[in-house]
Amino acid sequence: MKVRVACVVEAYPPHVGGSETRMSELLMRLPKSWEIHVITPRFDDYPPFELSTNITIHRVGNYDSKRYFLNTDRPINDSVKFGIQASRELKKLGAFDVSVFGEWNLLHYVISERSVDTPRLVDWCEVLAHRLRGVKGLGETLLETYLAKRASHHTAINTKVATDLTLIHRVPKSRVSVVPNGVHREILADSRPEKDYGRILFVGRITPHKQPELLIQAAKNLPNCVFVFVGWGDPSYVQKLKRIAPRNVYFLGELSREQLVTEYRRAWVFALPSTREGSSISALEAMSNYTPVVTVNAPLNYSVYDAVQDGFNGIVTRNDPKSLAEGLKKTLRDEQLYQELSHNAYETAKRRCWDVLAKRFTEVLEGVAIQKHIQEN
Repeated sequence: MKVRVACVVEAYPPHVGGSETRMSELLMRLPKSWEIHVITPRFDDYPPFELSTNITIHRVGNYDSKRYFLNTDRPINDSVKFGIQASRELKKLGAFDVSVFGEWNLLHYVISERSVDTPRLVDWCEVLAHRLRGVKGLGETLLETYLAKRASHHTAINTKVATDLTLIHRVPKSRVSVVPNGVHREILADSRPEKDYGRILFVGRITPHKQPELLIQAAKNLPNCVFVFVGWGDPSYVQKLKRIAPRNVYFLGELSREQLVTEYRRAWVFALPSTREGSSISALEAMSNYTPVVTVNAPLNYSVYDAVQDGFNGIVTRNDPKSLAEGLKKTLRDEQLYQELSHNAYETAKRRCWDVLAKRFTEVLEGVAIQKHIQEN
């Protein structure tokens, strides 16, 4: 079955981030007979148009990635502008069999979804309705409710998100499919790598909701360990962290892919102190190299419902520096526990390769597209 797919997302490689990595990994593994068009903002000096096999990337507008992704909240003016530009691009491209929208950011769906007369699928990484306070929380709830009602089908990053869509937004279970995040088969370690005892690794955008400060506080309780932060963040915020960090904390900035894999393989533990996390691809990539994860039990940290299982392939602690430090100490003091966590982390990641998960995504899109043809006939 040949399918023509439109995909509207707020970022796409070469920009690096969880949601854009997820969508690109899934799209590139769809059948080569399919015709796929990605509409995304043009950041920095990225080319406005790019063709790769059966995927055409349409980058619209002109945006500054550092400004756009500076904080968790996206600039409203930029979000509205991209929604309008995406709507125009969709109209130009003509008819599709199915349209895919990334959940983030919510506004671009509201503005552009009426530009396609086709089944619409929304890919969800989290459900925040009724969990944020004030005007922001009200706006989030209203926008999520609109997406949940208007979309023909939904993919959820894990079973927790799927359950929330059903319970909070009353989406029928038949309209929700779980397609988890994955890892490259090539990144899986051939054998257990040699680990640097006490090397604690953090990988991700350095922003307050990722709680790097919590990990720095924990580092003060573990002076004999080395804490390595990899990733980009607001320069003023990173400088603040450097000022409060003890001498055993190092900030490496952004690394090449090869350098990052080396860090995954060296690390004793991967630390994930986020208060808000859909499904950490970085954590899975660490696990694919026999590196267990220590994370915190925070209301919006969905990793505790996803890849990380307390006492099996990682450790889940309370959301405070002392508890996080104690969780890290467990992996240092108990050799048998560490070996079990390390082995199980690898086995977990091995079952989460992108090529397997893309087959599931293909089946979901085919099912949505078939419904369109049934309705037309």
